[in-house]
Amino acid sequence: MSKKRKKARQERKKTKKGTRALPLENRPVLLVSLLLAVLLALLFNQLVFGGKVFVSPDAVAPVGFASVAQESMKAGGPYPLWNPYVFFGMPSFGSLTFNPYVYFPDVILTGLHTVLPFLPPMTWLLLYYFLAGLFLFLLLRDGGLSVGAGLFAAVAFMLTPNLVAVGAHGHGSQLITCAFIPIVLLAGARLLSRGDALSFGLLALAAGLQLLRAHVQVVYYTWLALGLYVLLFLLMKSATEATFVFRLRRLAYVALALVVALALASVLYLPVHDYSAFSSRGAAEGGGLEFGRATDWSFSPVETMTFLVPSWLGFGGSTYWGSMPFTDYPNYMGILPLFLAVIGLLGLRRREVLFFVLLALFSLLVSFGKHFEPLYRLFYEYLPYFNKFRVPVMILVLLQFAVAALAAYGVERVHRERDSAGKDTTLRRASLWIAGGFLVVWLVWLVFGDSLGAWYSGLVTDSLKNKAMAAGAMRNFSAGAAAGLAGRCFEMVRKDVLIVALIGLAGFAGVHLFLRRKLSFLVLAAVLVVLTVVDIWRVNTRIFTPMVGEPASVSAEVFRDDTIEFLQRDTTLYRILPLARDFMDNRYAAFGIANVGGYHAAKPMLYEKFYDAVIQPRKLSPAVLAFLNVKYIVAPEYIQPGEMLSLAHDGSKKVYVFRDVLPRAYLVDSVKVFQEEAAVLEEIVSPSFDPSRTALLLESPAAGPVAKEGSSVRITSYGLNEVGIETSIAQTCFLVLSDLYYPNWRVEIDGDPTTIYRTNFLFRGVSVPPGKHEVRFFYHSRSLRAGMFLSASASAVIILSLLPAAVRFFRRGRRSESARHNSDVQ
Repeated sequence: MSKKRKKARQERKKTKKGTRALPLENRPVLLVSLLLAVLLALLFNQLVFGGKVFVSPDAVAPVGFASVAQESMKAGGPYPLWNPYVFFGMPSFGSLTFNPYVYFPDVILTGLHTVLPFLPPMTWLLLYYFLAGLFLFLLLRDGGLSVGAGLFAAVAFMLTPNLVAVGAHGHGSQLITCAFIPIVLLAGARLLSRGDALSFGLLALAAGLQLLRAHVQVVYYTWLALGLYVLLFLLMKSATEATFVFRLRRLAYVALALVVALALASVLYLPVHDYSAFSSRGAAEGGGLEFGRATDWSFSPVETMTFLVPSWLGFGGSTYWGSMPFTDYPNYMGILPLFLAVIGLLGLRRREVLFFVLLALFSLLVSFGKHFEPLYRLFYEYLPYFNKFRVPVMILVLLQFAVAALAAYGVERVHRERDSAGKDTTLRRASLWIAGGFLVVWLVWLVFGDSLGAWYSGLVTDSLKNKAMAAGAMRNFSAGAAAGLAGRCFEMVRKDVLIVALIGLAGFAGVHLFLRRKLSFLVLAAVLVVLTVVDIWRVNTRIFTPMVGEPASVSAEVFRDDTIEFLQRDTTLYRILPLARDFMDNRYAAFGIANVGGYHAAKPMLYEKFYDAVIQPRKLSPAVLAFLNVKYIVAPEYIQPGEMLSLAHDGSKKVYVFRDVLPRAYLVDSVKVFQEEAAVLEEIVSPSFDPSRTALLLESPAAGPVAKEGSSVRITSYGLNEVGIETSIAQTCFLVLSDLYYPNWRVEIDGDPTTIYRTNFLFRGVSVPPGKHEVRFFYHSRSLRAGMFLSASASAVIILSLLPAAVRFFRRGRRSESARHNSDVQ
């Protein structure tokens, strides 16, 4: 070979080497991505290969109003902003009940399913588990950790039983919001360290998308975590962050990015903010929930035992005997991640390690809620909007995230310990002691299980007795039932302890062998990952297996029965009053049937007050049923009909018709004005109240009614956002529309705007002059329009900030392609 040709060949090799630098740098990410995807496919094989879906009650519940709303949109109807089928009506958009297309990644995923119809139905769910793990891996890699350590943390967090349970139990928005925690923190950390437009745009986009996924409580916790990271950034400088002014400038970048994120999500959150002032979450004293209600589902110190033994307090449902009202799964994180996280504490001087330690401690203490009242009340009283949240245990997702990250630092500590000079054997001895401890635990529970069972049974019995005493229900306490529950739970506990101890023993024996240079780091990482997957997945299987079913199980047709078919034959506008458990059932909405009750975590405050004063105390007199537009009462068993009720359908449920029901829209010829809400409620339940002739108001109408004789009213159209009414009035009348009063509703008479009066405590009323008129009620939200403008503006800012990086990326790609082409030609 000539020297010229040899030189040319060497040059081509150099060129190819240079062009392949980028893929080589990305290979760990691609490899980890592939491993995570394969792991998810294997573990969720019923969803991936069997085409199954989760069919828990909460997964099925959204099918209610969503079915009607989606059908309306398919038929060319407007974007649904109001749900008239529960609570006499409530905002659907502002209450986060139904807001399609706002979170625009859903549009992409829907289109992907259209192009690739063979994809499993729950691809979207698995995608967010994947992203949760991958972005924690990237966050830790940015912190300088090895691929093995990052992979271990990614698997531990991705498969955390809490996250798996959230997805399996139908809380998709909560799962997606949790998946954004590492994404937001990674974007925030990069903006603080780099301060470039790309990082700015990525943080604004990530935080904005997390907001748009509409689980406000988890978003709030994420921003608290980001705030803690920023605080440590300000207080703990590095060599490249020399001046405090420099760090303040980076803080300003983060703050501005979050402002843009809020603007991006304002299309959703301005209407939500409007509704919060009129909901049970915000209209109470102090602008939030009452403290006792806010601290339901508070974690407690005894619950921390589930970090070590998943079934220590039973395993959800009827076996749970902990301090919370009820729960369906433990907050187990895996025994190896937990102990490796303790080893990770050895690097406490690092800012990142200190961040995860403080985050874990903070989230654990806040999760205690009423069991650590001074701290929780501090946040409840002084942190903006914090008092609107309930279920303090939900913040444990930050603890689980922090433990997974600290476990990665523990793995990294083990890795670097062997590569050090080797004179310090503390960690080697510690690993041996930990492994020995697990062996002792295994032997003790194996040999002395019966004696420990008696001790455990005493714990369960005492706990149940204390709960009964606290609730004033000692007469319902049964020592025999408590002993039976304790026996069932102990069998689970004994099995769990033995398995956990063996996994801990195997894991730390592997750590010890690695430190003695008997294993390579690759083998150790593989052992730790496999053991953790086995450990966590046996818990996850018990959580999600009962929730798996066929896709048809989450369609509206699953709810159809003889009762639904009977009610659908009546095409008039009416409401039903279901008795017993059906009162809180949203399934009737799937068929366009309005329920006096329903379920939502943030009910309209007017409804809640009316429920507390009239419905719950069972003061539903014939007059009250009449103006509530209750035409049918649905009962699980036969009831005494009475003079005004008659059995109309005798099937799986008994449907009684109420003959004196008032129509959805009707006229009265007198009004009675009160100064206080309480006085209106008293009048409603009084025997003298006749809703067919008198409307109860809190302010005088501009024109008082005279008489309704010779007048008529007819609803000509009844949509989700608009109601059309035709009236023929002889003399001035007052029109009552038995739909919930809400400030965003407007009314026009023959195109001229007029005033809506809050009527009969709950409903809408309008004074109508003589003559024939078209009365039009329509939903109009100024906050929604303002939000759309702000969201569009924020989108433009984000695009502009990302555009330069996109241009550089494509130019680099073209140069690489050109270089490859030239080398091939040569």
